Amino acid sequence: AAALSDLETRHVAARRLLEEQLATAADRLHQVATETQTLHARLHHELVAHQSERERLIESPIFGYATVTESGVIVRCNQTFARMFGFDHAADVPTTEPFAALADHDHVVAQLRAGVTIDRVESVVRRANGSSLPVLTSATLLTPEGDAAPLIERILVDLDERTRIEEQLRI
Repeated sequence: AAALSDLETRHVAARRLLEEQLATAADRLHQVATETQTLHARLHHELVAHQSERERLIESPIFGYATVTESGVIVRCNQTFARMFGFDHAADVPTTEPFAALADHDHVVAQLRAGVTIDRVESVVRRANGSSLPVLTSATLLTPEGDAAPLIERILVDLDERTRIEEQLRI
């Protein structure tokens, strides 16, 4: 009876210790979950702010912006890009077939595939009416998510005015 009583006492003590350890672990788990939730909320807020800033920059009237498939189909463009090529609105730019006005597109794709950086390179593209448009271009191969096809991010700065001024100075 004494041995049984001793075993029960040790069992109760061990059980109490395990329950205390379990309560401590549960408290720590709750604390970690709360901190994780707080960090997640902060990261989400920062991501939304970053996306908003990027959208504001993309819609800037300073440069033409477009994402293009490797085959040359416009996926997205800003208003400035559309106007550079002679369209009134970004929605007027054709998005169902390769955009022939980007006369340098095949070369740009080949350069990006070869690992060449295209950053502020002077080029000539074609407006919708067929006239040439000198531009300063930058291009980046965007890493696709999952099975998506890669896209090319194009940034174009209109150099037409600068070219006209240079020609006038030569005369």
